Amino acid sequence: MFLKLENYFKNESKHHFFRTLGLLLKNKLAKIIEIVLVFLLAFIIIKTFSSDEPSDLVYNQAVILWFANIIMLTIVFIGIKLRGEGLGLVLKK
Repeated sequence: MFLKLENYFKNESKHHFFRTLGLLLKNKLAKIIEIVLVFLLAFIIIKTFSSDEPSDLVYNQAVILWFANIIMLTIVFIGIKLRGEGLGLVLKK
């Protein structure tokens, strides 16, 4: 029984952290910072890994931009989950 209570309190502190972080992300300033972070990180990835050679057009568009888009979507998904919001896709029967 003591072990179950100990695990409960460990999990409760983790949930409290994520709940507090989710409440912070509901703030308008935090949402603006999240948007800036998404585009800034994508810009840094594109500028860092893109090539200036004209023959690397496929590399720039297919690999670098695809990777930057995946990173942007991941940051947005994490922000949505931390705020406790849904994706807006609800399938009803």
